[in-house]
Amino acid sequence: MLPLIPLFKKFGDRISTVIADSKSGVSGAGRSLKLSSLFVEAHDNFSAYSIGRSHRHLAEIDQELSAACGRNVEITFSPHLVPMNRGILSTIYILGGVTAAECLDCVRQKYAHEPFIRVRMPEDLPSVRGVAYTNFCDMTFTGGKNGQP
Repeated sequence: MLPLIPLFKKFGDRISTVIADSKSGVSGAGRSLKLSSLFVEAHDNFSAYSIGRSHRHLAEIDQELSAACGRNVEITFSPHLVPMNRGILSTIYILGGVTAAECLDCVRQKYAHEPFIRVRMPEDLPSVRGVAYTNFCDMTFTGGKNGQP
């Protein structure tokens, strides 16, 4: 939600679709005992979970994005479990009439004075290793055809 809320506040009428493809380490699954979170199940594996509209945080994500732009928003969210202890890496596809440069500028302005949010240049793609065991959140925007995100 950190990169999306400023974008929906500023460009909400121009964003038509959001697809969040997120990879989470095992600690993101919570502390309850689940077969999929056991080392022998997660090690050397990569799997999707809570696909569709079933993820427990999807309602609050839609709610906050809707509040940011004043219209109903429902994103497509595809979480995956990766074999690492902790961390999240999300690739978020923003479709509509907003360029990657506009997104980068908007988010850079919003978080200019936030010490733990680092807005990177497009050629400096974020990685889990770059933020692991820190309070940092790294993000950037790159464009598809004609600079579209």
